[in-house]
Amino acid sequence: MLHAVLAAYILCFAGGVTLIVVSFFASRRLSLPGIRDFALLFSASTLILVAEALKTYEQAVAADFGSGLTVSGIVLALFGNAGMTWYLLSLALQVVRIPSSSRVRILVGLLALAVGLLGGLREAAPLLWSTTGPAAVLWNVDYLALLGVHVPAAAILLSGFKRIENQWLRPPIRSFLIFLGVFAPLAAAQLVVQDIPTSPSFLREFPLEQLSYYLGFVIMALFYLARYFMLPSRSTTFDLPEGFVRRFGISHRESDIIEMMARGFSNSAIAEKLYISTLTVKNHVYHIYQKTGAGNKVQLLNMINSLK
Repeated sequence: MLHAVLAAYILCFAGGVTLIVVSFFASRRLSLPGIRDFALLFSASTLILVAEALKTYEQAVAADFGSGLTVSGIVLALFGNAGMTWYLLSLALQVVRIPSSSRVRILVGLLALAVGLLGGLREAAPLLWSTTGPAAVLWNVDYLALLGVHVPAAAILLSGFKRIENQWLRPPIRSFLIFLGVFAPLAAAQLVVQDIPTSPSFLREFPLEQLSYYLGFVIMALFYLARYFMLPSRSTTFDLPEGFVRRFGISHRESDIIEMMARGFSNSAIAEKLYISTLTVKNHVYHIYQKTGAGNKVQLLNMINSLK
């Protein structure tokens, strides 16, 4: 069982590193809000598993890393807990387009610091107490804190789901909320079962719920990223004159819409191509007409052609 858990860690890390690399690559070429923060969130989440993986490796090979493992665990848990808390809540606010005020950032920062310190204290327990009691209590409290951080994040995403403008983001957010709704009760059950002396040893000794959550989230995120990359290209052969863009202050998104209008796309087709709502497309078109003084698409295209 020990080696099976170690193999699960290796699988999680392989998938996690792949997801982090793909996410950072995607942040350079995809116009999706918060994708860079998502990569950083998952990087922080990965740190949380590193210390547990090292402990499992220590048991599997019957080695003794001594206090070096404890010190490493303190650093990894502190930064992992704090980073995951900060980026999870910040990303939720960003996805539903809720402005992050100074007060909100301070509150999120304080919460991240508290959860980070709790994780560090949990790993420092063997150096502070000779008995295993405090370490077990701190592990449970830290586990509940990390699980609890997901509650406000899920509440933000659920309450602001209708404000998610990018249509592509809605399916993965919906899947995440369903996944979390299924995982949370199972994680709570694991917490209860592991404290029962008669429960199987593998439930008491290994963080199986963490591995399940991590691996499930990796698979889900990679699926949606791969799906996005396989969608038809949004590029166009229509060249919008640079002078026209500068003269009327046309934004990048407005340029995309004008180019698709020139190619004959309807508002609904443009919305589907750009992963935004039809109402948003209509608002952009209205602002384009306001800026240029054009009364309709024909006048707009004639204006553009005259500048070529």
